[in-house]
Amino acid sequence: MDRGETIQLGDWLLLGLFSLILFGFAGFSGRPLTMHEARLPETSREMLHHHQWLLPTSGGRPWLERPPLPHWLVIGAMKLFGGGDQFWDRVWVVRLPSAVMGMLTVLISTLIARRWFGRTVGLLSGYLLATSFKFYQYSTLAEDDIYLGFLVALAAAFFSRAEFKASSCIEMRWDGLNTDTPWTKLAFFLVLGISNLTKGPLLGILILGSAIGGYCVVSLIRQRSISSIRRYFWLWGFLVISVLTLAWPLWAYHRYPDVLDNWKYDYLGRMSGDYTAINEPWWYYPPKLAVGLLPWTPVALVGLLVLGILVWPGRTVAVEPVKVQASSWRQFLSSVRARGDATSNAGPQPLSGYWWVLCWAIVPLLVLSIPKGKHDHYLVPFLAPWAMISALGLVQVGAWVNAGRRTMWVILILLGLGYCGGEAFIAPGTDHTVDDTAFLLRCRGEVPADAPLFIDAKLGPPGNLDFFRMQFYSRPDAVLLHNLSFLRDEKIKAAVVYVIARQRDLAILQQLGDAHQVDQSPRSHDMDKPAGRFTLYRLVFKAGLQRYPAPTAITSLQAMERAPGPWCGPPLQ
Repeated sequence: MDRGETIQLGDWLLLGLFSLILFGFAGFSGRPLTMHEARLPETSREMLHHHQWLLPTSGGRPWLERPPLPHWLVIGAMKLFGGGDQFWDRVWVVRLPSAVMGMLTVLISTLIARRWFGRTVGLLSGYLLATSFKFYQYSTLAEDDIYLGFLVALAAAFFSRAEFKASSCIEMRWDGLNTDTPWTKLAFFLVLGISNLTKGPLLGILILGSAIGGYCVVSLIRQRSISSIRRYFWLWGFLVISVLTLAWPLWAYHRYPDVLDNWKYDYLGRMSGDYTAINEPWWYYPPKLAVGLLPWTPVALVGLLVLGILVWPGRTVAVEPVKVQASSWRQFLSSVRARGDATSNAGPQPLSGYWWVLCWAIVPLLVLSIPKGKHDHYLVPFLAPWAMISALGLVQVGAWVNAGRRTMWVILILLGLGYCGGEAFIAPGTDHTVDDTAFLLRCRGEVPADAPLFIDAKLGPPGNLDFFRMQFYSRPDAVLLHNLSFLRDEKIKAAVVYVIARQRDLAILQQLGDAHQVDQSPRSHDMDKPAGRFTLYRLVFKAGLQRYPAPTAITSLQAMERAPGPWCGPPLQ
């Protein structure tokens, strides 16, 4: 394809609609919220209810593992589509922002790929990204990861525009206080700073910053000049990032000074290995990436070879679309090498977009492999360049097998139907949360409207977050108990209450009064044995039960079960 061929409005609309339908179907599929997925919607609902816009809470306890930007977008969806305090029957409302973020990421990635590789590879990059397993997964979940993926892609788009426009200039003057700078450069720093409001400080900067750092090193070696590096030592840009990075953590620390201990555990623990729950070997990410790129992993390897050969000679490669197709492997290698020779002196653009895509794809993978703490959702912000690489490979494979546009559309439609079918039929059949959710919906009718309903936050094992789902699917006035000892709170005046806990907690409830089982989930998440089943109890308090004032301060570490206590009165065993 010629670089002059632009992607038409109809192409953008079709790609956007395909992505939005693909991701948005999860909101209507009947698949309930997962344990981790319910955290963002429930803390957002609580923020909306209490008009607390900066510091997320869980049952009034500080829950500060994540900054508030994703919460604001979920709250926006809640306000836009109504529903008051309850959304248990409208899961699509809380999943919609993720679907929109996924769609926007696809469109931005297509725009970046179009710049370097032309219309065909650009469009294919978008469709391949949308249908890559890991990207699809997190675009359908009400979690923070796709928000970070969107912001990293947007910052990468601004970087691409600012860098490659600036790099064609004959003279570059550096002045740390210079305000005469392209708006795209300012937008790059602004978006990169905002990324710190999604999944915690510095993760977006680490991922994209490492890619840019690797790219600058490559440019330094190839150009023997530091102009590409010093261009980003810009005082105003660093001030913007610093303010956006520090403002929320400083406010959270001002309100809850103990949160610093939680962040040390959460962030420094990932580096040192003290956060043992997510420790993984150094080679963890490549296999996860191979799975995350499915079904496009094989063509990604071909595309990596294409891109590798293009940049391998170490000579300047002009920024123009790749068009390397051949019907045999030998012919393919010859055509790639011939193109590299032909384009080595094709223009004055010294900083190759091909190198940039390659660095964005590989350098974060290497950097994230250093800490002991790892998780596959960290791949989401740099799946976009791998989709571009996969599109390069797919174009070449299509030439080998003589496949055209119609074949590609058949594959995409089948993939879309497969994903949606999995959401509607396969996932619910293998997910324990289906039975738990049905149990919770039954509880809404089994608890009298005038009877207090309490939910135990210590559903165990430590780190279990199922109480978020309990809250989300329960009635809005259900009260979350830090632990069952809080049933002795002197503010509880009712003689009869209802409690959602595990079956194993019956012995504790019987210390407080007569506990009777009303309903129970046939199987429950995280604990397969009968003692772990979620159960609704009707509790009649003992006459003369000793009451205590409930603790007024619960630390962030205690809320996340990383520190013991507090209890309302003596601990219950």
